[in-house]
Amino acid sequence: MNVDQTLFGLDLARSEVIMAKVLTKVMRSCPYSREQISDMLSLMLGRKITVHVLNNITSATKPHHADWNLVKGICAITGYAAPLIVILEGLGHQLVEKADVPVFEMHKLMLERKRIDDEMAALEGQISNGSK
Repeated sequence: MNVDQTLFGLDLARSEVIMAKVLTKVMRSCPYSREQISDMLSLMLGRKITVHVLNNITSATKPHHADWNLVKGICAITGYAAPLIVILEGLGHQLVEKADVPVFEMHKLMLERKRIDDEMAALEGQISNGSK
């Protein structure tokens, strides 16, 4: 593999093939044609996005790089977050649903509470040892 094709352990060529397949699937799953999607993307991005561009970024045999704005726009138009999930998982991260955010926030606060309790216990130990 070419050094240029790998970034932080992520196989860029492979991830483009995966992204092409995912973009194809989400565009096929939405009620809009590629022509309608290209028109909406053109309005969103303020530049002409053609069906040819969409065909290029969804070609699994010879995928072209889909820029970040195209991916975000396609997610917004189709209502599917799958392309974002592919990007995050490729980087070792995971997308969290909005409904799960309070659970993570609560867990973070519980860890902070434990850290504070441990720190207070250590200080209490120092105080009681110093007063003997």
